[in-house]
Amino acid sequence: MGADNAPEKCGTSESGFKTFKYRPDFSGRFDSLPAAVAHGDRFFDWYNLEHHHWGLALLTPAQVHYGHVDTVIDHRQTARAAHTERFVRQAPIARRPPDEAWINRPHQEDHSTN
Repeated sequence: MGADNAPEKCGTSESGFKTFKYRPDFSGRFDSLPAAVAHGDRFFDWYNLEHHHWGLALLTPAQVHYGHVDTVIDHRQTARAAHTERFVRQAPIARRPPDEAWINRPHQEDHSTN
């Protein structure tokens, strides 16, 4: 493996591949390229629009990308407040996703003059 493909730099990619590989509808082999592409299209629609990611505070990538974080968190808080009986000890605190997420963060160049 080259330096750019070192395992410590590919954790997110590996995690995504594992999610792809262990989905119940993954056959392991495809009869044709169009069948593989169709499977990928379905998978990425699900992954981006329906799958709630732990690393994104149980939001979907689409919710984060399109700026719906505050709306979703407000909705969750309202639902929790309406059903306090569900939380015996205390209501969960709504987490927020990280401000930035990178697969391979670009190197910051030093532009200072010494």
